[in-house]
Amino acid sequence: MDDVGRGAQRFRFGTFEADARTGELTRQGRKVKLQEQPFQILIALLERSGDLVTREELKQRIWPGDTVLDFDRGLNRAINRLRDALRDSADNPRFVETIPKRGYRLIAEVQDLEASMVAPLAVSASPQQAETLTSVSLSRTAKVRPGKRIVVAAAAGILLVAAVVWNTAHWRSRLSGAPAGPRIRSIAVLPFENLSNDRAQDYFADGITDELITDLAKLKRMRVISRTSVMFYKGKREPLPAIARTLGVDAVVEGSVVLSGRRVRITAQLLLAREDRHLWAESYERDLTDVLAIQHEIAAAVAHAVRGYLPPFPRPGATAVNTTAYADYLQGRFYWNRRTIPDTRAAIDYFERALGADPNFALGYAGLADCYSTMWAEQGAPDEEKLAAQATASAVRALELDPNLGEAHASLGYTYLFHDWNWAAAKRELDRAVELNANDADAHDWLSHYYIAMGQFDASLAESRTALEIDPLGHLRRAHMAWHFLYARQYDEVIQRSRRLVEQDPGMLGVLFFLGKAYERTGKLREARASLEKFAEAMHRTPPALAALAHLYAVSGERGKAQDLLTELLARSRSEFVSPGCFTEIYCGLNRHADALDWLERAYAARMPEMIYLAVEAEYDPLRAEPRFKALVSKLQLPALAFDAQLER
Repeated sequence: MDDVGRGAQRFRFGTFEADARTGELTRQGRKVKLQEQPFQILIALLERSGDLVTREELKQRIWPGDTVLDFDRGLNRAINRLRDALRDSADNPRFVETIPKRGYRLIAEVQDLEASMVAPLAVSASPQQAETLTSVSLSRTAKVRPGKRIVVAAAAGILLVAAVVWNTAHWRSRLSGAPAGPRIRSIAVLPFENLSNDRAQDYFADGITDELITDLAKLKRMRVISRTSVMFYKGKREPLPAIARTLGVDAVVEGSVVLSGRRVRITAQLLLAREDRHLWAESYERDLTDVLAIQHEIAAAVAHAVRGYLPPFPRPGATAVNTTAYADYLQGRFYWNRRTIPDTRAAIDYFERALGADPNFALGYAGLADCYSTMWAEQGAPDEEKLAAQATASAVRALELDPNLGEAHASLGYTYLFHDWNWAAAKRELDRAVELNANDADAHDWLSHYYIAMGQFDASLAESRTALEIDPLGHLRRAHMAWHFLYARQYDEVIQRSRRLVEQDPGMLGVLFFLGKAYERTGKLREARASLEKFAEAMHRTPPALAALAHLYAVSGERGKAQDLLTELLARSRSEFVSPGCFTEIYCGLNRHADALDWLERAYAARMPEMIYLAVEAEYDPLRAEPRFKALVSKLQLPALAFDAQLER
């Protein structure tokens, strides 16, 4: 890794930026609180990225003379605070690596922002100039193969630099200190409205929304709200300032779509949300074959209007997009986003139709990978092995066609994590997905699950928080925070968050499970019973809900009720799928360890996804001293955690 150098003042590494002059650390445009000494350590490491910076060097630079009586303690505390700010881990570092007894090394790629000032020039033209130039360049090449569009994008960049040179008014305003425009660090693409008078065309408007989110998510230093949260506003008319406060964004993109035969008209506008003020607007009418070019034009224009960097339009090496294939792909995503098994089957049909029209359509394979993963994870089907294999094969094929397809890396990481239990491969693929698209809430969410399985709860919390920032209204993201704290055994936090979630949204009954478990583990058995009985009824007495309730009955001394639920589930297992983990949970509550281990071994043989939490699941604490349990942990190659030894004592 190259040495950036002591002369550098502004650095970018990962999703962070550090400015030595102002003493500010930011992440995706948001300021990160960091004390002076940890910040100075960060700057010292950034200046010599890739090299060892010794403890003695840090002492001479930051603690000269006799200003600190206990240097070792002060340095260790500062390093810990730095890692907290960076959401880093000493055991599995992404940024700061410890060289035992010697010092520290910054291992991430570092960019000197002031040494690469040419790139921002390309976006310094006014939004109107940038939009006009980009629109002209791309509209004339709408039917050019994507491999050639890179040349067109580069030419557009050259024109933009020329526009900067000619834009004397712009430079006068900068030299005179006049404001250069609003600071926009976060953005939401609200659902585009379908004006075609045909509800069957909703998929197309939603697809345009999704793809524009995907394009804008490639902007550096920009937080882009996920689809899950923005779809909350579909068909609603709420004031923009209110939306901005709820989503925590500076700006929004909104628009409409009219699809008529082979023609499409898309209008889009960018608004400064808190002020409800227009920054940019445009209308496009083209042949349907140009729809991808229109999306990229809109994204490029918005990128310039918010003074971001041009995202890569399109990906290098991608094949030409078949219009029929793309339309089927949008239909597939429309159904997959509903996340029900019947809709997922419909999505598979559309993705397969897309691949029938274009066998080299990488996005089609990525869509199939997501569908197979959803079906395998949600339905607990007997053909789980087949579905997992199909998910992996589809993701691998997508990456063969387009190695930079972040969605496919995320899908592959998911199957490596929950099915293959290949921890290193899962981490590699999910890290790559986040690197390609830092605004992929699913990838951050799945990374959080990886860190939970490894017992790295600080890193898990960091990824959970990032996913929630991207998807602030998503039920899964908000509930996952309670999930995280349940596994981290911070039960008071679980209770506080779960109660707040239910108060805010009475429909989020799923969090009653976390609430009930937290009450049970803190000895509040009456409250636990109320929560888990309500949860079981809300879930229509599904096997996991009944298993949780049976476990509570058992530990509360109501063994007869626990046995009745066990008998019911054993009978149901003859005609429907019941996870072996349900029986393990009940037998643990009944203190029948041998039976619990029998079912746990069946769960391992069936490759049940929940096995990844074996090392951290508190329900299994009574089994931890058992040789058969230790053998399972060893087979899974899960880490030995600190509380294992505590429980054995």
